Amino acid sequence: MKSEIRNPKSEGNPKPEIRNLTAAERVGQASRLSPSSTPLLTNRCAFPLAGDHPPPPSSLDVRDRRDACPTRRSQRGISLIECLVYIGLLGVIISIGGFTLAKAWDQSRAIQRNSDDIVRAIHAGERWRADIRRASGPIRVIAEAEGEQVRIPTAAGETVYRFATNTLLFQPRSDAPEVTLLAKVKSSRMSLEPRAQVNAWRWELELQPVQKQARMRPLFTFAAVPPKKTNP
Repeated sequence: MKSEIRNPKSEGNPKPEIRNLTAAERVGQASRLSPSSTPLLTNRCAFPLAGDHPPPPSSLDVRDRRDACPTRRSQRGISLIECLVYIGLLGVIISIGGFTLAKAWDQSRAIQRNSDDIVRAIHAGERWRADIRRASGPIRVIAEAEGEQVRIPTAAGETVYRFATNTLLFQPRSDAPEVTLLAKVKSSRMSLEPRAQVNAWRWELELQPVQKQARMRPLFTFAAVPPKKTNP
């Protein structure tokens, strides 16, 4: 006859039910087992473990989790529209800068050309004044179909200034070839200007403007007095 040994502790105690623990219960057990563990174990940002099926969160739970995890969504990107706006603004700034640079470059080149023309006109005027002062006889002005011709007799020969087809030609002597003294001349007029005691000669020279809408006309005026013996 077999005797049954019963465990008095097992009598009256039902068999424990085996079930899977949820993530929150696992985190709670881990916190109870290790009280000195870091607070990250009880953080709301903990992700469910594999095999867990938590219930669908409500809108309040989603808001609480979003507030509890600010670092996950702290970085904010830019949209495609904002990127296109920035690109458009950059293009406008580059266009304005390029237009300003091109205009300044054109103005600089125009000033350079004007300065060269001014220097050539002044040199031609000084030469004309020197020839007027060296005149050894009466100065003659001959009108032509394309312009005029001024003949200045000197000790070395007759010096001729001739204006034709927007070009001022110069011949230092009768046996010397004719050379171009000034180009791009709009008008040239040499005339006798009687004054109180002497008869002076006046040369009005105007160059063609470099720009179509020039603020200032490139107009030059030179005056010279020949020797007294040549005055009529």
